[in-house]
Amino acid sequence: MEWNHDESRHSATTDVGWDRYSEAVDEYLATALPCLAQAYSYEDCPVIVFELWASSGRLIVYDSPVGICLRERKERVCTQLISRALMACQAAIWQLPENARQQAQTRLEQSVWEATRTSLTAGKGNTALAYFRSYPFPIALPKDEYDRAFELLSGEWVDVP
Repeated sequence: MEWNHDESRHSATTDVGWDRYSEAVDEYLATALPCLAQAYSYEDCPVIVFELWASSGRLIVYDSPVGICLRERKERVCTQLISRALMACQAAIWQLPENARQQAQTRLEQSVWEATRTSLTAGKGNTALAYFRSYPFPIALPKDEYDRAFELLSGEWVDVP
């Protein structure tokens, strides 16, 4: 995994195949979450937000200092995992007949979110959460990319309007 850094932006690029994508997400979160924790070393982090931009192969993780207004991008730190395998999967989906495209897109997104949830609950991502002074706090994962409802991980999954 190759990392690029500047003051508040951190990018990791991976060339692993789709069969090892879960491992790449786990490694990424083990590094990305401590980067976010540094921005909140003296105060509580309100929310960590995860976004998926499959067409550009990006899983994006950033803090949301405005709390539950997740659509306001005023983060201190933004990290992203760029996966060529994810881009290739997305490109293949666009080649499918229209009636199969939505189902394939949903399966792809579910796979990414499952890898993310597994890391946050039982993997290296879960271990990295210990870097935060105030954990547990809400972690927002999009429930559905189209209606942009969010699920929060803070002991259990809940819907946020």
